[in-house]
Amino acid sequence: MSEQHNHNHEHNHLNEHTSKEELVVLMKYMVAHNESHAKQLDEIAQKLNSAHEHEAYNCLVEALSCAEKMNEKINEALHKLGQ
Repeated sequence: MSEQHNHNHEHNHLNEHTSKEELVVLMKYMVAHNESHAKQLDEIAQKLNSAHEHEAYNCLVEALSCAEKMNEKINEALHKLGQ
């Protein structure tokens, strides 16, 4: 893998005082972050496909579709927030 992923996923960015602006920033970050992961996952899927690991490849293609749908919903929420 060409990129290293060196951060902890145990994020706790929210509390009862989190502003709408902070939530929007976090949501935009999450979309970009998810896109980065999707690119990495696609690279893995392509390598599996090339190695004739088609069942595993198909699972990752489905996972990528779910990731895309998740980002679409986050973007839809951002649109509803005026972003």
